[in-house]
Amino acid sequence: MKKDIEKYINDNIKAQTPPSLSKENIVKMLEDSEQAPKLTKRKRQQTVYKFVAVAAAIAIVLSGTFIYRQQTAQKTPPSVNNGTVSVSADDNYDEIYSRLKAMKNEIAKEKARSFFDSFGAKDSAENVVDMNGNANVGATPGDSDNLAAEEKNESENAFGTTNTQEKNIDEGDIIKTDGKNIYLADRENKCVYIVKADSGKMQKISEISFSGNVHIQEMYLTGNRLAVIYSEYDYSKQPTSYNDTVTYDAVFRGGCCASWVCSDTKIGFYDVSNPENATLISNFSQSGDFTSSRLRDGKIYLVSSYAVDLFARDYKDTCIPETAKNGDKELIPASKITLVNGTDTPAYAVISTFDVQKAEKTDSSAIFGNPTNVYVTADSFYIAEEKYDSEKCNSYLNILKFAFTENGVNYLASAKADGRLNDNLSMSEYGGYFRIATTCTETEQKGSGKDAIMTYLGETNRLYVFDSEMNQTGIIDGFAKDEQIRSARYIGNYAYVVTFRQTDPLFVINLSDPKNPKIEGEIKLPGFSSYLHPVSKGLLVGIGYDGDEKGTNGNMKVSLFSVADPKNPKEMSSVKVGNENNYVSSDLSYSYKSFVNLPNGEFAVPFSVEDYTKTYNRTYGYVYGMEQVFVRYGIIDGAVTEIARYEVGNDTTTIQGGTYIGNYFYAFSSDFIDGDKSADITWKAKLTSFDMTANTPVSEIEL
Repeated sequence: MKKDIEKYINDNIKAQTPPSLSKENIVKMLEDSEQAPKLTKRKRQQTVYKFVAVAAAIAIVLSGTFIYRQQTAQKTPPSVNNGTVSVSADDNYDEIYSRLKAMKNEIAKEKARSFFDSFGAKDSAENVVDMNGNANVGATPGDSDNLAAEEKNESENAFGTTNTQEKNIDEGDIIKTDGKNIYLADRENKCVYIVKADSGKMQKISEISFSGNVHIQEMYLTGNRLAVIYSEYDYSKQPTSYNDTVTYDAVFRGGCCASWVCSDTKIGFYDVSNPENATLISNFSQSGDFTSSRLRDGKIYLVSSYAVDLFARDYKDTCIPETAKNGDKELIPASKITLVNGTDTPAYAVISTFDVQKAEKTDSSAIFGNPTNVYVTADSFYIAEEKYDSEKCNSYLNILKFAFTENGVNYLASAKADGRLNDNLSMSEYGGYFRIATTCTETEQKGSGKDAIMTYLGETNRLYVFDSEMNQTGIIDGFAKDEQIRSARYIGNYAYVVTFRQTDPLFVINLSDPKNPKIEGEIKLPGFSSYLHPVSKGLLVGIGYDGDEKGTNGNMKVSLFSVADPKNPKEMSSVKVGNENNYVSSDLSYSYKSFVNLPNGEFAVPFSVEDYTKTYNRTYGYVYGMEQVFVRYGIIDGAVTEIARYEVGNDTTTIQGGTYIGNYFYAFSSDFIDGDKSADITWKAKLTSFDMTANTPVSEIEL
């Protein structure tokens, strides 16, 4: 047998391999196993495991040094009938199965090592049998100018649009308008309302309802097409008792997927040429949890994350993502699945492309990895996957770059950046270069198992620059020690990054030399800005939390920064929201879509203002006196100025979003009706209008 394997190695292994997997070492392992004359039962098991390791090593060498993208001709993708996947022999998913199996063994080994290390054991993990009944050999997978760039935010529209990261790249939202009607997604009641709006007067003219375990994510409105993106959940696999979960394959289940709750991401296209009778044209679905979407040049790009439960007994039946039109399912062809070198996540980013006007899908593909952030420009499509790493920064990012094709996207290249993202605004592409700002949590581990001691060393921040092929060209490493990034924005060759611990440094970073990015200026202020927005050339608005030298104080503020002189940024003015009796928060801290662009450089921001002096008791506990408001701002005589406050509700109200048509502002909100904790809370959506000339309320309707 040794001679046969040696011949096979000579004939087949051509790739450059590490010394531990060289032909000589593999043959030596075989010789050592053959020369052992007498073995105890345990030693005999180890020898068998070592032999299996040799076979696994050969498989790794043969398949581990390339990006696999199968290019064989495919027939029509196999259909799914009555929930059973039927794979034709011509659809060769063998490489995918092999990669997943390698991941499974590696994860099981790592889990076992952690388990035994916790008791101080050294080599016990090597003697664990994998879930297929084979020796656990630890086989590793084969390595197989945004909106800010325009520097202007003066609205030219007679009605509101969603606040987006990139110019001409639309983003989904739960409130859209065409200037005549307002489309509102009510997530609590699983409805989309269409409301006719005229000079502040409103009338609900139709409603689209969803049933089942559905959560509406966002919508697009373009021409006479409304696209609604939503998630649908299947709880049928949820266990009825703990005994259902205490099985051998559940011991190592952690980190693979939520195996009891399956979800699909769906998109429905509606004809709203007659908004009083919105009609469903087509409905599509794809495997996995909703991640994000974008609208570019009349096409919607929809991304979901599909995790494979490697330790389910039938994982091979569910490890290929599906798509469907009007309920007719099919597997994504093997030729449309990309395996990237070094990927060790048992999950896919599923990407589908849809022609909005035709209400048809033009492409679906998948790539190994778990998408956590999406960034799209006119030229490129990026997916960032955040990964845990105990040895470096506690986490790192796999960044995948795609090019647009006629029908969809095509994978181009990838890169790695240490640290974690604050949000997708920390990414930018300009002049052919990709830039990304990250925060790194540094730790140091001494010892292992039960004797391990993890020491927190602090946080640092980095800004990477990559070229068009995702080769790193430059980096700023270790700025703002012991602080973390709270917001970022890019304007042309400059990045503006806010970090925070007790004060708010705003860094101005010059990126004009991709090989040598450098911090050109900074300003330190109490509190921090959680969102930066360009309002005109050389001016930025920062919205975030007020504070003093000790940190934040519970209030918020809106600041106007001058960055005309990069070496000397200045806070020109600021307006506080709240006082010593208030705690103030804003959805803008979590979603930049809450920011409402208004005509003439004005803008509106939602705030929740709690007054500690006006508390009262409900049956379920204390509730603070609260007001929910939109505050309208403008830049007047070089200073940010509060123009008006539009009161939307109180402590029972949650602001959902806002928009405008002409001189009228519309606030979308929800009130909960039943305050009894023992009963299900009922939510009622409402729409409130305000005259922006008189700054007075006009009317309000329940939906």
